[in-house]
Amino acid sequence: MKISNLQGVTQCSNKCLLTFTFLHITNSEKHLDLGHLATSFCLLKLPKMPELAKIHTKVNFRPEPNIEFYKIPYEDKKREKARQLRLTDDARSEKLAKRREEKKQEREEKKAKQEARLKNKASRKRVGRHQQLLTEWDELAKEERLYKKLKRGRITQEKYDEEMFGETQRNLPNNKE
Repeated sequence: MKISNLQGVTQCSNKCLLTFTFLHITNSEKHLDLGHLATSFCLLKLPKMPELAKIHTKVNFRPEPNIEFYKIPYEDKKREKARQLRLTDDARSEKLAKRREEKKQEREEKKAKQEARLKNKASRKRVGRHQQLLTEWDELAKEERLYKKLKRGRITQEKYDEEMFGETQRNLPNNKE
């Protein structure tokens, strides 16, 4: 199935509309299945053309997955030579694109690190001397209340250690034993 055949059919659509109804795909079952037609012509892929652009997603064409059609050479030696040159140029451009992508990722990572550093720096609030004194007095008062509760027997030694030193102290052995 050549591209010119399909384009010829579209140009004479008034005459061939009844024969080739694939130009107007609807939900009807009467229309010609382009995917099946392409498979019967042993096409490796569907051609890129404006007539198929609209209906490309509706065509149930499944190419053979293990065929690498870019490795199939032309019979014409001039065309094959030109194809090989194009492939080497493509390989070079792929390497350049890969390098550009790597540099872009590096820049993004560096920018993310800078933003994180600035965010951490901004989140650290400077506390004045008066505020530091107030927080220290609050911590001291909390420690005193906990000690009084421990002396009166309202909390256990484990609870006292947990409240005073956090959960990291739990795993350490007690010095009193």
